[in-house]
Amino acid sequence: MRERYANTGNRGVDAVLSGIRELDERQRLELESRRAQMHELVSSIAYECNGDPEALLRALQETRPLYKSALSVYERIAVCRELISLCPALEIGRSLPFNSLEALPEEAINKIAFVENNYTNEAFSRISRQLELATPVFTRSFDELCERVYNGEVEFGILPVESTDNGKLLYFYSLINKYELKIAAVCSVDTSDLGSTTFALIRKSIEYPRLRFGKPDMLELFVTQTENDSFSDILTASELCSMKLYRVDSLPLSYRSESFITCPVFRATDAEIDVFLLYMALDFPQYTPIGIYSYLE
Repeated sequence: MRERYANTGNRGVDAVLSGIRELDERQRLELESRRAQMHELVSSIAYECNGDPEALLRALQETRPLYKSALSVYERIAVCRELISLCPALEIGRSLPFNSLEALPEEAINKIAFVENNYTNEAFSRISRQLELATPVFTRSFDELCERVYNGEVEFGILPVESTDNGKLLYFYSLINKYELKIAAVCSVDTSDLGSTTFALIRKSIEYPRLRFGKPDMLELFVTQTENDSFSDILTASELCSMKLYRVDSLPLSYRSESFITCPVFRATDAEIDVFLLYMALDFPQYTPIGIYSYLE
């Protein structure tokens, strides 16, 4: 392979090329030094936080501008793997934003609210096979259903979220966003000879990593991007963690119609979900995981 800068036999040009080579080498050494110092900083923060995941995340987020400028996405994913090995509590998502701090009252456990019709009845039938002593609770509207889940009166609710005719059902996703709910599982119900509707089992929090419905198939997020954020970084990070983009949609924010939430959905079977979620917490702290779930038969 030819050298990047070949000698030309012209002293003036060769002098300029020599200066460029010197600058390139200086930049390379500076970049390597910054990377080494950044890794040292991360290790020092992990040590000083003494394994406390919340303190560690706060400290790392304070260094976010330096962390993003000093390291590529590839290197930031490597840092996240290293952090999880240094602080195992991060692996179980103890301080990542999907676990509700409020315990459900005992009388709400395994209660499933839904608006009754033939299709939701079938969805309840499929879901209830996976839950012992599942109890149906009928509501008059989807808003009432979400309110009852949000208020802890029932553990679960059933919402339609996607159809073969209309794709992603944005109205129901707006309810999930409005009431800060999470998707615990999904199932598909035939609604015509050729069509089907996907129903989501929603909950106030995600029981990650101790999922009741088996190993996760999908990971779903809400991401509010700033002008300095790049969605391509998320895609690169997801691929490095063995996830594949399934679909991506936009959801308008109710309080600012000109602003949108990006809603990516990833296939996440046997993926490094913990590493990716930690990466998102550091790189996109304004993100919200809304589903880590399995497909139910």
